[in-house]
Amino acid sequence: MIRDAFNHNLRPLASDFGSFVKAAEMNDAGAVSDFLDQWDDGSDDMAKEKTRALQTASVHGAVEAAMALIDRGTNVNAKSDGGWSPLRVAAQHRRTQMAVRLLDRGADIDMQDNMGWTALMLAANNGNEELAALLLRRGAGLDQQHYHMEKTAQEIAEAKAAEGDDAQLNAARLRIAALIHQEQSARAAQPFTRGTDQAVAVRQPVRFRK
Repeated sequence: MIRDAFNHNLRPLASDFGSFVKAAEMNDAGAVSDFLDQWDDGSDDMAKEKTRALQTASVHGAVEAAMALIDRGTNVNAKSDGGWSPLRVAAQHRRTQMAVRLLDRGADIDMQDNMGWTALMLAANNGNEELAALLLRRGAGLDQQHYHMEKTAQEIAEAKAAEGDDAQLNAARLRIAALIHQEQSARAAQPFTRGTDQAVAVRQPVRFRK
Protein backbone atom coordinates (compact mmCIF):
# COMPACT_ATOMS: atom_id res chain seq x y z
CA MET A 1 0.00 0.00 0.00
CA ILE A 2 1.15 3.53 -0.73
CA ARG A 3 0.67 4.65 2.88
CA ASP A 4 3.20 1.98 3.99
CA ALA A 5 5.88 3.88 2.05
CA PHE A 6 5.70 6.84 4.43
CA ASN A 7 8.50 6.99 6.99
CA HIS A 8 7.86 7.71 10.65
CA ASN A 9 10.51 10.36 11.28
CA LEU A 10 9.70 13.80 12.63
CA ARG A 11 9.93 15.39 9.19
CA PRO A 12 8.81 14.04 5.80
CA LEU A 13 11.46 13.03 3.29
CA ALA A 14 11.41 13.86 -0.42
CA SER A 15 10.29 10.29 -1.06
CA ASP A 16 7.33 10.82 1.27
CA PHE A 17 6.15 13.79 -0.75
CA GLY A 18 6.48 11.67 -3.89
CA SER A 19 4.39 8.93 -2.30
CA PHE A 20 1.84 11.52 -1.19
CA VAL A 21 1.38 12.83 -4.73
CA LYS A 22 1.28 9.26 -6.05
CA ALA A 23 -1.49 8.47 -3.56
CA ALA A 24 -3.47 11.40 -4.97
CA GLU A 25 -2.89 10.14 -8.51
CA MET A 26 -4.07 6.64 -7.54
CA ASN A 27 -7.16 8.05 -5.79
CA ASP A 28 -6.05 6.62 -2.45
CA ALA A 29 -7.90 9.02 -0.16
CA GLY A 30 -6.90 7.01 2.90
CA ALA A 31 -3.19 7.38 2.19
CA VAL A 32 -3.65 11.07 1.46
CA SER A 33 -5.37 11.54 4.82
CA ASP A 34 -2.73 9.49 6.64
CA PHE A 35 0.05 11.65 5.23
CA LEU A 36 -1.71 14.86 6.25
CA ASP A 37 -2.52 13.49 9.71
CA GLN A 38 1.16 12.84 10.24
CA TRP A 39 2.81 15.86 8.65
CA ASP A 40 0.47 18.70 7.75
CA ASP A 41 2.01 21.53 9.77
CA GLY A 42 0.29 24.41 7.99
CA SER A 43 3.55 25.61 6.44
CA ASP A 44 3.89 27.22 3.02
CA ASP A 45 5.94 24.24 1.84
CA MET A 46 3.20 21.84 2.87
CA ALA A 47 0.59 24.03 1.15
CA LYS A 48 2.59 23.77 -2.08
CA GLU A 49 2.72 19.97 -1.81
CA LYS A 50 -1.01 19.82 -1.15
CA THR A 51 -1.61 21.99 -4.22
CA ARG A 52 0.62 19.72 -6.30
CA ALA A 53 -1.32 16.69 -5.08
CA LEU A 54 -4.67 18.31 -5.92
CA GLN A 55 -3.42 19.22 -9.39
CA THR A 56 -2.36 15.60 -9.90
CA ALA A 57 -5.69 14.27 -8.68
CA SER A 58 -7.48 16.64 -11.08
CA VAL A 59 -5.42 15.39 -14.03
CA HIS A 60 -6.34 11.77 -13.28
CA GLY A 61 -9.94 12.27 -12.23
CA ALA A 62 -9.15 11.03 -8.72
CA VAL A 63 -12.25 12.52 -7.10
CA GLU A 64 -12.04 10.91 -3.65
CA ALA A 65 -8.42 11.93 -3.17
CA ALA A 66 -9.20 15.46 -4.36
CA MET A 67 -12.06 15.76 -1.89
CA ALA A 68 -9.85 14.49 0.93
CA LEU A 69 -7.31 17.18 0.09
CA ILE A 70 -9.91 19.93 0.00
CA ASP A 71 -11.43 18.68 3.26
CA ARG A 72 -7.99 19.10 4.82
CA GLY A 73 -7.65 22.72 3.75
CA THR A 74 -6.12 22.53 0.28
CA ASN A 75 -7.05 25.67 -1.65
CA VAL A 76 -9.41 24.63 -4.44
CA ASN A 77 -8.31 27.67 -6.49
CA ALA A 78 -4.55 27.44 -5.88
CA LYS A 79 -2.63 27.77 -9.13
CA SER A 80 0.45 26.03 -10.47
CA ASP A 81 3.40 28.07 -11.69
CA GLY A 82 1.73 28.19 -15.10
CA GLY A 83 -1.43 29.59 -13.57
CA TRP A 84 -3.37 26.34 -13.87
CA SER A 85 -6.12 25.92 -11.28
CA PRO A 86 -7.46 22.42 -10.49
CA LEU A 87 -10.61 23.23 -12.51
CA ARG A 88 -8.53 24.33 -15.48
CA VAL A 89 -6.57 21.06 -15.22
CA ALA A 90 -9.76 19.02 -15.05
CA ALA A 91 -11.13 20.83 -18.11
CA GLN A 92 -7.93 20.24 -20.07
CA HIS A 93 -8.07 16.51 -19.35
CA ARG A 94 -11.82 16.17 -19.94
CA ARG A 95 -12.56 15.22 -16.32
CA THR A 96 -16.16 16.38 -16.17
CA GLN A 97 -17.07 14.67 -12.91
CA MET A 98 -14.01 16.19 -11.27
CA ALA A 99 -15.12 19.60 -12.55
CA VAL A 100 -18.55 19.08 -10.96
CA ARG A 101 -17.04 18.29 -7.56
CA LEU A 102 -14.54 21.14 -7.71
CA LEU A 103 -17.31 23.59 -8.53
CA ASP A 104 -19.35 22.20 -5.65
CA ARG A 105 -16.39 22.99 -3.39
CA GLY A 106 -16.05 26.57 -4.54
CA ALA A 107 -13.79 26.48 -7.59
CA ASP A 108 -13.73 29.80 -9.46
CA ILE A 109 -15.48 28.95 -12.71
CA ASP A 110 -14.01 31.91 -14.60
CA MET A 111 -10.41 31.81 -13.34
CA GLN A 112 -7.91 32.32 -16.18
CA ASP A 113 -4.44 30.84 -16.42
CA ASN A 114 -1.35 32.75 -17.52
CA MET A 115 -2.42 32.50 -21.17
CA GLY A 116 -5.99 33.50 -20.50
CA TRP A 117 -7.65 30.09 -20.81
CA THR A 118 -10.82 29.49 -18.80
CA ALA A 119 -12.48 26.12 -18.31
CA LEU A 120 -15.20 27.07 -20.82
CA MET A 121 -12.62 28.10 -23.42
CA LEU A 122 -10.90 24.74 -23.03
CA ALA A 123 -14.18 22.85 -23.34
CA ALA A 124 -14.92 24.82 -26.52
CA ASN A 125 -11.43 24.25 -27.90
CA ASN A 126 -11.57 20.52 -27.16
CA GLY A 127 -15.12 19.99 -28.40
CA ASN A 128 -16.20 18.77 -24.96
CA GLU A 129 -19.94 19.28 -25.13
CA GLU A 130 -20.74 17.68 -21.78
CA LEU A 131 -18.35 19.97 -19.91
CA ALA A 132 -19.43 23.05 -21.87
CA ALA A 133 -23.08 22.43 -20.98
CA LEU A 134 -22.16 21.92 -17.33
CA LEU A 135 -20.18 25.15 -17.18
CA LEU A 136 -22.96 27.12 -18.83
CA ARG A 137 -25.50 25.73 -16.36
CA ARG A 138 -23.19 26.78 -13.55
CA GLY A 139 -22.96 30.33 -14.87
CA ALA A 140 -19.62 30.48 -16.68
CA GLY A 141 -18.77 33.90 -18.06
CA LEU A 142 -19.22 34.30 -21.80
CA ASP A 143 -17.29 37.48 -22.54
CA GLN A 144 -13.80 36.77 -21.22
CA GLN A 145 -11.08 36.71 -23.87
CA HIS A 146 -7.96 34.62 -24.24
CA TYR A 147 -5.05 36.98 -23.65
CA HIS A 148 -3.15 36.19 -26.85
CA MET A 149 -5.84 35.02 -29.27
CA GLU A 150 -8.17 37.78 -28.05
CA LYS A 151 -11.15 35.49 -28.56
CA THR A 152 -14.06 34.44 -26.36
CA ALA A 153 -14.99 30.79 -25.84
CA GLN A 154 -17.55 31.01 -28.64
CA GLU A 155 -15.03 32.56 -31.00
CA ILE A 156 -12.41 29.95 -30.11
CA ALA A 157 -14.87 27.16 -30.90
CA GLU A 158 -15.75 28.73 -34.24
CA ALA A 159 -12.12 29.41 -35.19
CA LYS A 160 -10.95 25.91 -34.27
CA ALA A 161 -13.83 24.37 -36.21
CA ALA A 162 -12.85 26.39 -39.28
CA GLU A 163 -9.22 25.31 -39.21
CA GLY A 164 -9.45 21.77 -37.86
CA ASP A 165 -9.33 18.61 -39.99
CA ASP A 166 -11.39 16.33 -37.72
CA ALA A 167 -14.97 16.59 -38.96
CA GLN A 168 -16.52 15.05 -35.86
CA LEU A 169 -14.55 17.29 -33.50
CA ASN A 170 -15.31 20.35 -35.59
CA ALA A 171 -19.02 19.56 -35.50
CA ALA A 172 -18.85 19.34 -31.70
CA ARG A 173 -17.09 22.70 -31.56
CA LEU A 174 -19.77 24.31 -33.71
CA ARG A 175 -22.50 22.86 -31.49
CA ILE A 176 -20.76 24.36 -28.47
CA ALA A 177 -20.51 27.74 -30.23
CA ALA A 178 -24.25 27.59 -30.96
CA LEU A 179 -24.94 26.61 -27.36
CA ILE A 180 -22.97 29.56 -26.03
CA HIS A 181 -24.81 31.90 -28.40
CA GLN A 182 -28.12 30.44 -27.21
CA GLU A 183 -27.05 30.96 -23.61
CA GLN A 184 -26.02 34.54 -24.29
CA SER A 185 -29.47 35.26 -25.70
CA ALA A 186 -31.19 33.51 -22.79
CA ARG A 187 -29.28 35.55 -20.22
CA ALA A 188 -30.07 38.77 -22.03
CA ALA A 189 -33.78 37.92 -22.18
CA GLN A 190 -34.39 37.08 -18.51
CA PRO A 191 -32.84 37.41 -15.06
CA PHE A 192 -29.90 35.12 -14.47
CA THR A 193 -28.58 33.84 -11.17
CA ARG A 194 -25.06 32.43 -11.06
CA GLY A 195 -24.73 29.29 -8.95
CA THR A 196 -25.32 25.56 -8.90
CA ASP A 197 -27.67 23.73 -11.25
CA GLN A 198 -30.38 23.80 -8.59
CA ALA A 199 -29.86 27.49 -7.77
CA VAL A 200 -30.29 28.58 -11.38
CA ALA A 201 -34.05 28.21 -11.26
CA VAL A 202 -34.99 31.31 -13.21
CA ARG A 203 -34.44 29.64 -16.55
CA GLN A 204 -34.49 26.21 -18.11
CA PRO A 205 -31.21 24.25 -17.95
CA VAL A 206 -29.21 24.11 -21.14
CA ARG A 207 -29.92 20.97 -23.17
CA PHE A 208 -28.59 19.72 -26.47
CA ARG A 209 -30.96 19.12 -29.35
CA LYS A 210 -31.17 15.51 -30.45
